[in-house]
Amino acid sequence: MENLITVLNSLGFTENEAKIYISLLKTGPQNGYEISKSSGVPRSKIYVLLERLLQRGILTSSHNGKNVIYKAEPVSRLEDMATLDLQRNLQALRKETSKISETGDDDQIWHLSGYDNILLRVEEMIRTAEHELLIQIWQPELMPRIEQAILAAEGTIKIAVILYDETQTYQTDVKNVYKHGFEDNLLDENNARWLTCVKDASEMIYVTIPNIQQATAIHTTNKSMIWFSTEYVKHDVFCLRLIDDMGELAHTLYGPKIAKLRDIYTLQ
Repeated sequence: MENLITVLNSLGFTENEAKIYISLLKTGPQNGYEISKSSGVPRSKIYVLLERLLQRGILTSSHNGKNVIYKAEPVSRLEDMATLDLQRNLQALRKETSKISETGDDDQIWHLSGYDNILLRVEEMIRTAEHELLIQIWQPELMPRIEQAILAAEGTIKIAVILYDETQTYQTDVKNVYKHGFEDNLLDENNARWLTCVKDASEMIYVTIPNIQQATAIHTTNKSMIWFSTEYVKHDVFCLRLIDDMGELAHTLYGPKIAKLRDIYTLQ
C-alpha cells in the first residue's frame, strides 16, 4: 500500500486523499462515515477531502435516500486524466518558454545524473542530429527508444555505431554497426559500461555506467572535447575495421583476443 500511496503522491494526491481513493477501490461505494472508518482518515477531515476529490473528477457521488455515497473512478480514467493534465502543462510550458529569449550555449562541461534522464538526453541528440552521429554504446543501453531513434535517422544522415555486448550476440536492426568483440578485457579494465555520442561535430555526451543507480555523464559543446571524442570514436572504428579485415592474421600476429595489440608499452 505504501508504494501505491507514493505513486498517487506523484500524481498530486495528498496522503489522506490517496488513502480515500485506495479504500474506495477496495470496498466499492461508501458514505463518508464508512470511508473514514475503512481509510483511517479522521471524520473531521473526510468531507473536505471528499469534496476536493469530487471537484477533481477522481470520485463520483450519488444519494441513496439517506446518505451521499461516493465511488472511485477506475484507474484507467485516472490514467487518462493524468495524461491530459501532462499534455496541457507541457503545452503551456512550450508556450510560455517560447517568449523567453534563450542565451547561446557555452563551452562549459555540464554534469548529468540519473540513468533515465541521461538516456533521454542521448535520445534527443540522436533525434535532432542533422548531419552525423558517432556512437559507442553497450547492448543494455541500446534499448528500444535509443535503437528506434537511430533507425529513424538511418538513410538521412551519416551514422557509425560501435556496439559492445558482454554476450557477444549483438542483437540490433541498426545497419552500420561495428561489433567490438573484446568486451571482457574492457570490463576488467574499466569496471563500468560507457556511452559516447557525438552529434554533428557540435555536441557530445559521455556516460559512465558502473551500474544503473550510479550512472553519470558529461555534456558539452566545447570544441576541444568534441574533437577529442570524435577522434576517439573514429580511431576505434579504424582499428575494428583493420582487425576484421586482417581476420586470422590478426590473431597470429597478436595472440588470442589480440592481447599483444593492447600492450602499447612493449615494442613488438
